[in-house]
Amino acid sequence: MNPRKCDFDDDQGLGSLDNLPVIPAEEFADWGTSESPSAPHTVSGPPPSPTSLQSEQEYKFLKAVVDQPMQPSSAYRKLAGIKAELVRPIRQRLLQCGHIRTHVMNIGQRSRTALLLEALPTGKTAVSHYEENRRSKP
Repeated sequence: MNPRKCDFDDDQGLGSLDNLPVIPAEEFADWGTSESPSAPHTVSGPPPSPTSLQSEQEYKFLKAVVDQPMQPSSAYRKLAGIKAELVRPIRQRLLQCGHIRTHVMNIGQRSRTALLLEALPTGKTAVSHYEENRRSKP
């Protein structure tokens, strides 16, 4: 018969961990310095401007949505001329930035749905900023 082992027995062997070296992480240096507890955060420079687009593919996709709104998401891949595997991450980033809005529409008799995309004012602004920046570069 095996005697039951409890967590207390395991904790007795943890004393050796106290002898290990500790290297403090910079991102947690301010923990415990204020009266209220704070959540972890990382500092990686200023956040991107909501009007900035990260790539030519994002611009092409968003420009297609601005020019031809309320099309199924799959149609914009062809209109923008980008690879199919790039569509989902681009669409998700544009949604997070508030550049586009999705509408779900039932199609067919099998309860299939299509995502229709609509450009929001911030998306239209992002497209014009991108075009202005492209024109101003030599």
